[in-house]
Amino acid sequence: MQRLRPGEMRAVLLVAAAVMAVTLLPYVAALRIAAPGDVFGGFIWGVDDGNVYLSWIRQASEGHLLLANQYATDPQNPHFFNVFLLMAGLICRLSGLAPIYVSHGLRIIGGVFMLGAFYWLVSLLTRDRYVRWAALGLVALGSGLGWVVVALEEAGLPMGLRPVDVGLGWQTQPEAVTFVAALLNPLFITSMGLICLTLGYALRAVEENRLRSAAIAGVLLLVLGNIHSYDIFAVHVTLGAWLLYGVATRRYELGPVAFIYGVIFLIGLPAPLWSYWAANQDPSYLVTAWTPTLSAGCINYVVSYGLLAVFGAIGAWAAFRRRRQTFDAEGLEEYVPPDLLKFALFWVVANSVVLALPVSFQRKLIEGLHIPVAILAGAGIVYLARLLTRRAAEEGRLQTVRERMALTVVAAIVLCLPSNALFVNQCLGHVKTNNEQLLHVLAPPIYLSADYAEAVGWLGANAREGEVVLSSSLIGNHIPAAAPCTVYVGHWAETLYFSRKLGKAAEFFSPGTGTERRLDVLCGDVGARYVVYGPYERLIGNSTRWGIGYGDGDEGIDLEEATGGVLRRVFEAGDVKVYEVDM
Repeated sequence: MQRLRPGEMRAVLLVAAAVMAVTLLPYVAALRIAAPGDVFGGFIWGVDDGNVYLSWIRQASEGHLLLANQYATDPQNPHFFNVFLLMAGLICRLSGLAPIYVSHGLRIIGGVFMLGAFYWLVSLLTRDRYVRWAALGLVALGSGLGWVVVALEEAGLPMGLRPVDVGLGWQTQPEAVTFVAALLNPLFITSMGLICLTLGYALRAVEENRLRSAAIAGVLLLVLGNIHSYDIFAVHVTLGAWLLYGVATRRYELGPVAFIYGVIFLIGLPAPLWSYWAANQDPSYLVTAWTPTLSAGCINYVVSYGLLAVFGAIGAWAAFRRRRQTFDAEGLEEYVPPDLLKFALFWVVANSVVLALPVSFQRKLIEGLHIPVAILAGAGIVYLARLLTRRAAEEGRLQTVRERMALTVVAAIVLCLPSNALFVNQCLGHVKTNNEQLLHVLAPPIYLSADYAEAVGWLGANAREGEVVLSSSLIGNHIPAAAPCTVYVGHWAETLYFSRKLGKAAEFFSPGTGTERRLDVLCGDVGARYVVYGPYERLIGNSTRWGIGYGDGDEGIDLEEATGGVLRRVFEAGDVKVYEVDM
């Protein structure tokens, strides 16, 4: 198999570090945008999911090995064990850093790791350094045509499409695009790097009949299966399809590759077995796991990869052409892709098949698909560039060839940039309004006011594990990131029966609810120890926007009086109060 040249990876890691430095800029902007007194929670998109991860990291930092769901008051028997989150918690504990700082640190490291692992994988598939660098640029910065769909929507020409490479509406899929994953989520981007290494070592094992590489692939698969179980489906289907193809075309012998795959499979097997067993020990976890997150559909995904898909189709076609023994001026094989570039096509097909599996977590199975699409797209771009520079090559104008090749690759990468640029702009747009435009889907605020931040800090210092806090879901989402208590409602998926509980919370905070009924909700339905009351709680108690409120305007209530003295005020900062149930 191919090998990297001396110094080649050093240049790749420098580029990867530069890309990850770019992903820091929106966060720096968010810190600068913050109004005086507001506290930035550390997320520019997906605050709801981000705080869930922080709650797990905080639990791990406190010494928990099995992580609980602090967004569900239902009976639990937690067996969630995640090496990545435990490592993050350990770093917090040893360094004294807050979970959000460790999360971003791991995001930066994970991004560099992923891009380095990706380049190493591509180096196994092709000797052509133009393909390697084109693929690296596309996987790091490329995206699809979601920006065109957004532009048409804004021009009054709706297409009825919902691409996942931009935030059309309120939802995007960080798993679908490498740059977005690197921008937002350390677990996703690290998992993508593990996918690259797992498949790379598996390929080395079967190509070179090396048991050591198979063992390494198995260990990597074990880690991947533990930290992000969804990804192993595509890995197994991809590897299985490739090995069957290799046996059918007599590239491999059945016995040796069956043995190698068996080694990889058996070493990686404990992770999915543990996940299955652990999920069945905790009924509340199963309810959360089966929350429907369905695929966006084939057309939306094709649009979401856009020009990458077009270039990828050209690269796939070129990969199956008959090889010719020609060499370029640097002594490298002239661009006709070697057989192993076909592997990327098998990966695309396998991942697409997995994405169509009839499971509730369908949408999450897209993670990693961007990787082989970028590999094929890099091959396609370089194939086109070779055609454009053929005459100059025949005339021996080698410097002209190199310049035009590089220019073509850079131009193609730039053409694939707009959706990522638009997404960052959308993030900053929501940062400026503190997610007010996303209130219709109850997206938690990006910034907490100083009063709310103090209240959450008070709960972190005083509330205990297992005690229930009643608040709006907007604030309830933030509390577990800083406190060991459980919130009654705080996350659309992690909170079991979210809509019903949201209605109960709105009923409690509504000025029109009578004392007896309010106490029934507080002590019977919720079983709360603490109640947080501030502007967001008044909002859900007074608004009928979501069909959960009972009044209009911004009328507040005195909860001590409204509960007949059952609630006792224990903390107050500005217009935010924390009450304790005194019974």
